[in-house]
Amino acid sequence: MKTQLRQISFIIFFLIPIFSFAQDPEIEWGEPVLLKEKIFDILGENSGGIYSVGGKGKDYFLENFDSKTYRKKFSKEIIIKEEDGLKTELARMLLLEENLIQLTYNVNKETKELNVFGYLLDKDGKITSERKDIITASFEKKSRAGYQDIRTSRDGSKLLVCNSTYFKKGSDFYQIDLTLYSSDLEPIIKTTTQVPVGEKTDISVSNFYVGNDGGFFMALTEQDLEKGVYVTKKFDIYSYQPYNGFQEEKIEIDLQDKMATSIALTSDRDGNLIGAGFYGEKYNAGIFKGVGLAGSYFIKIDPRENKILNSTMQEFSSDFTARVLKEKKADKGKLIPNYFTPLEIIGKGDGGAVMISEYQQVVFNSESRVTTYVHGPLAIVDIMPDGNINWVKPISKNQLYHEKQLALGGFFGGISISFAYTLSFIESQTVYHSALFGVRGDKLIVMYNDNPDNQEIEHFRDTKKLVGYLKSVPVVVEIDRDGKMKKSLLEGGKSEVVFRPGVSIQVKQGETIIYGTRRKEEKVGRLTY
Repeated sequence: MKTQLRQISFIIFFLIPIFSFAQDPEIEWGEPVLLKEKIFDILGENSGGIYSVGGKGKDYFLENFDSKTYRKKFSKEIIIKEEDGLKTELARMLLLEENLIQLTYNVNKETKELNVFGYLLDKDGKITSERKDIITASFEKKSRAGYQDIRTSRDGSKLLVCNSTYFKKGSDFYQIDLTLYSSDLEPIIKTTTQVPVGEKTDISVSNFYVGNDGGFFMALTEQDLEKGVYVTKKFDIYSYQPYNGFQEEKIEIDLQDKMATSIALTSDRDGNLIGAGFYGEKYNAGIFKGVGLAGSYFIKIDPRENKILNSTMQEFSSDFTARVLKEKKADKGKLIPNYFTPLEIIGKGDGGAVMISEYQQVVFNSESRVTTYVHGPLAIVDIMPDGNINWVKPISKNQLYHEKQLALGGFFGGISISFAYTLSFIESQTVYHSALFGVRGDKLIVMYNDNPDNQEIEHFRDTKKLVGYLKSVPVVVEIDRDGKMKKSLLEGGKSEVVFRPGVSIQVKQGETIIYGTRRKEEKVGRLTY
């Protein structure tokens, strides 16, 4: 039996909302909704109501709900226009301010191009604009169209599109195109960056971010192959700001002899870029080689002066390592597996920040063709106003889902698009996993679905594996500034609807639209804080 391990990245910036709490979390559910299709994405809310996307079989539907009663007003099949005589698929639906946007894609095998198109829709879901060409990516082979992804600003006024070439050994450079759009899909600025590469170098876009003012950033890592292990050699932040005409500014991040393995990006109240993630070290364990996690880091950058204001690192404490690894391994100095993915970094009112990441692992059994998705403990990094890391704490949970040949990327003709919808993911119970979170005063609030027998368990390997979402209980974990945790049931426990963290969106300060299930009932509601 052969088992392949690989790490996954969700489009967390669309799925995990950010907010500041003003009161204890409360949920207001609407009446049960009889849905022929499952909701898998809530787009947002505007004067037309609440919009979502659902799927059934091979069809997609745009749905609209009343903002006060949460009753369904309409459900219309999403029509996908064939472009250039080629089969075209739905990549993404967006709600930017008052504009509904549809993104589609197709693959032209003759010209060897991946094409992404955009359309504006009216409030009833009807296409009202001509086709707008968003991405054209050339490729030599199927599945080698590079990396394509999108980000939206917090206020929904900007859309940032990333298109990078497929990294190929022996290439002279790695090219990344970043295009900034307004909420009506009008291009504001397009930038092209070409990074020279070596024979054994691997270049990748670690993350990118767009602010409400249109300023945007890109984190780029450069890795070299050393004895079978890719080791991070360079870690740079590229800045493009409207105040200087979006001229490219490169800021080199020095993590000494450590290797950055991930990064989450946002901006603080002063317009500075803040980022946090984990760093690792090489390890050799018999025939196994790789990079394990050793600690966390934090950076703050002033884009106006093109300088680093803060840069701090902190090793994991023995307590944190022991609660993630088995105690014997922790005592022997073993590193934590490199499966923690940053979900978000949130700026706090005092000038500090908090980063939340999740243990995400995908195990594919080539013999049984069963894929197991693991959503393990959360790692919370608290950063003080002076930039120093205060503490790193885990929240223990163990959420699993098994599926045959489940894929979390969009695939068509061998091409993968990171922001595409897939019907296999729509039917997945992974939407009941992960968590919602935010800051209330000086406390962090985390909400997720848990097994009711896990109330007093701290080590995630001892928790009962939450495979069936119907066995879960919505819980709230409150963490104070010293890292002390208090766990309790959310509202009525088992009697309440089981919410879906992956199907929710913050619509304004203190309010998030959510979607949940109780028995065979589907409900749309509002979480207020």
